[in-house]
Amino acid sequence: ISKTNKISPEFFQAWLTRFSFFPAVVSKADMKSMETVWQNAKEMGIIKKYPSANSVVWKHAIKE
Repeated sequence: ISKTNKISPEFFQAWLTRFSFFPAVVSKADMKSMETVWQNAKEMGIIKKYPSANSVVWKHAIKE
C-alpha cells in the first residue's frame, strides 16, 4: 500500500499506534456513513463487496 500510493511507512505507524483505536459513541448516522463509503468504493471498482456496518462494530461499543 505504501509504495503503490506513495505514502510513507511512518504514516501507517502513527495511524496504527495513535489514531486507529479510540473510545467513541457510534451512531446510526456513523454506520450509514461507513456503508455509504463502502458502497461508493464498490461502484468505483475499489472493492468487490463489503459487510454491513453493524457486523464490524464491536458488540460492546457504546451506541446512540
